[in-house]
Amino acid sequence: MRLPDDASSLRRSHYALFLLCGMAAFNAGDRQLLSIMIEPIKHDLGITDTGIGVLTGVGFALCYFIAGIPLAMWADRGLRRNVVAFCLTVWSVMTAISGLTQNFAQMAAARAGVAMGEAGGNPASHSMIMDLFPPQRRATAIAIFIASQSAGIAGGLALAGWLSSLFSWRAVFIICGVPGILWALVILLTVKEPPRGSGEPRPGIQEPILRSIAELWKLKSMRIMLVMAMFGSFNGYAILAWSPAFFLRVHDLTAAELAPRIGLATATGLILGNYLSGRISDALASRDLRWYMRVSGFGSLLAVPFLLVFLFSPDLNLALIGLSGTQLLLTTFMPPLFTVSLTLAPARLRATTSMMMGMALYVVGLSFGPLVIGMLNDHWTPTFGQMAVRFSLLIEIFTLTICGLLCLLANRWIVADAERAKARNAIC
Repeated sequence: MRLPDDASSLRRSHYALFLLCGMAAFNAGDRQLLSIMIEPIKHDLGITDTGIGVLTGVGFALCYFIAGIPLAMWADRGLRRNVVAFCLTVWSVMTAISGLTQNFAQMAAARAGVAMGEAGGNPASHSMIMDLFPPQRRATAIAIFIASQSAGIAGGLALAGWLSSLFSWRAVFIICGVPGILWALVILLTVKEPPRGSGEPRPGIQEPILRSIAELWKLKSMRIMLVMAMFGSFNGYAILAWSPAFFLRVHDLTAAELAPRIGLATATGLILGNYLSGRISDALASRDLRWYMRVSGFGSLLAVPFLLVFLFSPDLNLALIGLSGTQLLLTTFMPPLFTVSLTLAPARLRATTSMMMGMALYVVGLSFGPLVIGMLNDHWTPTFGQMAVRFSLLIEIFTLTICGLLCLLANRWIVADAERAKARNAIC
């Protein structure tokens, strides 16, 4: 079956995509609220930096992953529009409830609710986008969806910083939670569920998941990319979680002064990094598949000098440029990672491959990136005081270098693994 390509159908598809992008922006923005208001939350609730690392990292990621499996199953069997609206409502309500918490345990429970709600939003949205647009337009639609998350990060940081100058941190959480509830209602009432599997052949028989994972694990380059994804996401989530605290402490800014600046620097780096990585690696890899991992590897290694500028420049504007450059280059691993891993995977195992990469990115990187930096902050604060976060983030010199070297190492086997994958897919 083929999607109709008439003007009315395209308008409905674009409208649905607009609302899904809004959902993605709320997703990223709500998640960043805690990082921009770390200092008053720590003071009021008596939370250490290690505790903040748990709230933004390991606790959030584990709840996200646990809830993601049943929510993905619901999206595969039910109305995905309803899944998106339900998840957006849940995390928006729990964001508002975060403003009512009185201690660490209550905040952890509220953040767990945010994580569980967010867990189902992206998988259901990705599935809908694949059916809203014909094959030749899907990559563009998904790229717009991903870019909206970076815009949500910038918008969330800027809005939270501005609101924090007018209200308490508790009121900011409540105010930011309400719009998502209204947006979910609009999605539920106005978006039409697209026909499932439009333009696709009937799916083949799925093998047991453990057998599928074992088959993917046989590929040496796949194993290396999984480890590389862990280090790459560690870098990204550590920077996202702790760069606001770095500027608040080291450059002695208020949240209102910092939010628009760091939002712009972060969004610019992430949007350009993903876009340029995809365009450059696609152009170069048309001649040699190994350029995908070369772009990833060189990007991670080149991020190191920008990291040093970010951490040690006494000038605020230069430090923000260093942050933006760091974000731009460290995120270059993402588009090639998914392109190569899904190319190497058998056609019937691509969903399993995406799940494995998601585990490496979110469960490992999001769990330990913020947590490790928070623990190092607590360990070094007696020695370095407010400057402890600067020296904690220096660990990324090593993790960026390891990520870059692993990208380049994967090229030893990537061509041979790709040939085997091509032959296997030809007979599937």
